[in-house]
Amino acid sequence: MIRLRGINNPKRVSLDFLKSLCQTDAPGSRLAQEKWDGWRRPAYKIDGKWVFQSKSGGEEARKPLPPDLAAELAGLFPDSDNLALDMEWIGPRNKDAIKDRFGANYNGFRVFDLLYLNGLWLGDAPFSQRFQNLKTILTLAKAKHDAPHIELVKTVDTGWDKFYEECARDPLLEGVVVKKASSKLVQDGDNPQWVKVKYRDIHEATAF
Repeated sequence: MIRLRGINNPKRVSLDFLKSLCQTDAPGSRLAQEKWDGWRRPAYKIDGKWVFQSKSGGEEARKPLPPDLAAELAGLFPDSDNLALDMEWIGPRNKDAIKDRFGANYNGFRVFDLLYLNGLWLGDAPFSQRFQNLKTILTLAKAKHDAPHIELVKTVDTGWDKFYEECARDPLLEGVVVKKASSKLVQDGDNPQWVKVKYRDIHEATAF
């Protein structure tokens, strides 16, 4: 049975540290993803039912998902089981900016990692492989089922500092998370091969 614990929290670093990575690391060695301002929601489907968790690994009842969003996710993968995704739930925060962009009462998922597929734990596979698998299955699913509120996060493999500057201008984003392409998942702790750069409240961490 799939059970998710708290997983893979990125280290926080400064923009200067990120720029140093851009100068020293080869293009494609890391992937940068936009970081939406929301609540992280790892979720798994087993026995036909989706279970949503907090990033700490506990089932999250304090902020229940809207039924229409949960139903949209269920419609994407009606025949898949033993599947787990890592996602950001956006909508409850920044209500004015959400309303300006998407309209009132918007809720959505931004999917950024694939944790289980067909019951197999993918955390020991390189992130670049997991992300490519995620992109493939989500693209195929959305071609068959209309799911406008569930999207893959924007991801780039070079120019991470410029990507950060672009994201920092968006009021619905916090910044970026830069992930080493070869990185595996870490359970219950910080992953030094994932680093988060936020445009507010940042601090230096160089445990690379």
